[in-house]
Amino acid sequence: MIKIDLSLPRRREKLTALQFILLFVGILLGTALIAGICLVLQWNSLNNLAGEIEELRARRDSLEVVSAEIIEYEEFHERYTGFLMAMDEAGVWADKQLDILTRLRTDLEPGMRLLSASIAGDSVVSWVLSPSNVKVARYVEALSRSGYFAELESVPQGTKQGLIEHKVVLRLR
Repeated sequence: MIKIDLSLPRRREKLTALQFILLFVGILLGTALIAGICLVLQWNSLNNLAGEIEELRARRDSLEVVSAEIIEYEEFHERYTGFLMAMDEAGVWADKQLDILTRLRTDLEPGMRLLSASIAGDSVVSWVLSPSNVKVARYVEALSRSGYFAELESVPQGTKQGLIEHKVVLRLR
């Protein structure tokens, strides 16, 4: 087999100075254009970031306000709960005092009168008028059976309106 090469040898052409300058200016302009577009896009994203930063600042400020309001609400709720507990305790104490006063009135013997009663801490002092010391003794015994009182003491104080005045001191259980 025989090979025949019919191609003509070509000479390499060198770029002229004008072509070289035009190629260099073209590459330079292309690079500058691409860099400019990149800078514009970067600038736009920086502006977007600045807007997002402002949004985040506003959101942070609103969250701080909400956080302060939540703390204030929790403090208010704690005070409210404490107030309700104090009211419940006061209600229990008032009910207990009412029960004691009711007991002091219902256990009176016929002819006896309850003049006054004071309830302080763990003691009750009542002043009663009675026609006899025996009725006061039965009154004190009835009170001791009620279960409210642990220690009972009756002290005659003299006479008033023709009846014997007694000071009855009671200790609460």
